[in-house]
Amino acid sequence: GSSSGDSSQYQLSSSHTQKPPRTHHRQQHTTHPTTRELLVRCCSYACWALVFAVFFVAYLVVAVAGPWYEWTINDTEQHINYHTMTVWEGLYMATDGVNGTSSTTTPWEVVDHLSRTSRIARVFHTAVAMQVVALATSLVFVAMITFGLMSVRWWQLTPHHLNAFLCGWSKWITFGTGLLSLILNFIGWVVFFTYPSALNEAQAYCMDGSEGTGYYWCRSFKGDDTWAEFDMEWGPSVAWIFAVVASGHAMVSLVLVVLVPVKHLTS
Repeated sequence: GSSSGDSSQYQLSSSHTQKPPRTHHRQQHTTHPTTRELLVRCCSYACWALVFAVFFVAYLVVAVAGPWYEWTINDTEQHINYHTMTVWEGLYMATDGVNGTSSTTTPWEVVDHLSRTSRIARVFHTAVAMQVVALATSLVFVAMITFGLMSVRWWQLTPHHLNAFLCGWSKWITFGTGLLSLILNFIGWVVFFTYPSALNEAQAYCMDGSEGTGYYWCRSFKGDDTWAEFDMEWGPSVAWIFAVVASGHAMVSLVLVVLVPVKHLTS
């Protein structure tokens, strides 16, 4: 009787000392990036390269659509202002005086006929065509930065996938695309420096000065002067200026692309 009582007491005490079984809870991993990760992504070289590349595209849009060159003649005696701009359609001419305002656009075919040379239109169209091709290439450049260099998952795709698809050359293919766009943009606005000499060759749109024909906007790229009752000013317009500024943004973006570390493209 004593042995059975001792065993029952032992079982009762052991039941009180037994530890409850451990339950293993699977750790939940959140897919949302932390604030620190978001800051790192926003401050990364790739992110800033994308910002400057987008500005590059925006400036090229203005370079394609806007006027490239203009000259203004102000007749101080007759109080008439003559304004001529070089646009895609031809030469836009506006007159503002005491009798009102009028404007007309001379198509490039008529300009070629009056000037007996097609060099004016050829210089302008070459410059703008370079910007058009540069704009198309810059869009590819922006896409390559967005999907190939940014530490962001797009539809289950990461920079690692694109880098693997391009045999590990996604960074340098991105750089080459941007460099090509920059070269085209650069050639375009540099070629346009020959625009005054094209006008001088035509003579149809040059103004007679005190020393003969071919002066002012037919001789220099930018300037101002006064002759008799005429105050004159000439130079590049908004589209050419935006094309030059676009080159600066492209160069900054390319430098930032070079600084993007390769490790996050291969991991």
